[in-house]
Amino acid sequence: MAFGLLNSIIPSVGQPDSLYTGTSDTLTVGKVSISSKNSTPARIQLAYEDGSSLRYFEYNKKIKYGETYETQDIHIGAGQKLIVRSDQTDINFLFYGQTVSDSLHPVRSGVLSNVISTDKQKKSIFTAPTGSQVNATLSVCNMGVEASVATIGISNAALGDFDSTEYIEYSKRIEPGQTYTRTDIKIKAGQTIVGFSNRNSKISFVC
Repeated sequence: MAFGLLNSIIPSVGQPDSLYTGTSDTLTVGKVSISSKNSTPARIQLAYEDGSSLRYFEYNKKIKYGETYETQDIHIGAGQKLIVRSDQTDINFLFYGQTVSDSLHPVRSGVLSNVISTDKQKKSIFTAPTGSQVNATLSVCNMGVEASVATIGISNAALGDFDSTEYIEYSKRIEPGQTYTRTDIKIKAGQTIVGFSNRNSKISFVC
């Protein structure tokens, strides 16, 4: 199992680049540290590859010269790719952490789902499968141009069973280019993580 520095790169300007790919039968848990050596403020993106699309942990977050930003733990499953991008040169991305065995779980760990919310319609983000207990991290990213609010809850069953007693975060304000990370969300088999946002927003929930 790998431990410590897993990879580091300075991506080409404006181009998505692969920072890390999860290895077979493992879960990788680590943090990305992003540092700027450029006098011009940079906008950075951090995502995972979902087929031909990118799903974002961080979207257009600003990093200034001499500044370092570090994420919360990011979980990458077998074969999942961690992608980075910057609109300026001399921005380095460093991923460190460890891998653990994930060969026995009926549903492999890593990125479990992604949902984009643009209104108040409640959406199912992830339902724990039969026979499982899930310890989840939720990255809630504002991809819009205005401040928005995000609401998170846990339904004791499916989305349709969610009620007003089950919120764990209500109308959390998130500025454009910012991410709110909620860690250690525990659900058991059949329970559902629920999320939604305000009208005309663009909020990404990555579980």
